[in-house]
Amino acid sequence: MTVLDKGKIEASFSAPGIVLFDEVEKASETVILTLLNVLDNGLMTVASGQQVINFRNALIFMTSNVGVRELQQFAKQEFLGLNEDEPPVRQENHVGDHGASALTLRATSEQNRKLIETRLEEAFSPEFLNRIDTIITFNWLTAESVTAIIEMELARLNKRLQRHRCHICLDDSALSFIRDVGFDVRFGARALKRAIRRHVEIPLADFLLDNQPHISQSAESVSEKIHLIGFRDHHTIRFRETEAE
Repeated sequence: MTVLDKGKIEASFSAPGIVLFDEVEKASETVILTLLNVLDNGLMTVASGQQVINFRNALIFMTSNVGVRELQQFAKQEFLGLNEDEPPVRQENHVGDHGASALTLRATSEQNRKLIETRLEEAFSPEFLNRIDTIITFNWLTAESVTAIIEMELARLNKRLQRHRCHICLDDSALSFIRDVGFDVRFGARALKRAIRRHVEIPLADFLLDNQPHISQSAESVSEKIHLIGFRDHHTIRFRETEAE
């Protein structure tokens, strides 16, 4: 949807419009000035001057990456215990064995909020910030959140596998492996989907292409340290962990 989709913006009383401005810090000064008027009186006049769009029945959301670099640097120093003069050191996240406590680190949500608010005040004018009802700062992901994301991606994969009458699930070792290679407390969970594709989907696709799906058998994944168990009727397809040579 664009901001010029008048019908969806104005919507109706029972179904308010939803407007999203993604990464608003990248908007031009003209856009910010236009938003000031929208947030103030709920109206926007298009460039031609022949149409006015009413935002008074719309929910307006804005996202921003302001302060992300500072948060990442803060995480580097606080989470990994590094100073700027020290070389970076690779450390495991350990979200699997230690649960949420492993992510309950010294950087609290209150510290994050104050840091973000400071950067927002530097990036936007007081007039703009004062017209925003609520500013929500997202916290660091917990172990439970990471697990839920992995399970959601696996559910999508299993839906695609239904036509093969196949179902995939991860044991605890595989789940921990995916978390370790696909998640970093400093950068969030963006790499989780890539990790699942590389370590789950591609080996599974190779297996399905190389084997008759109705035959019960075992196979070893020679390249990935991963455990997969799939079920087809009463037959089991298994990827077993292999030792590095």
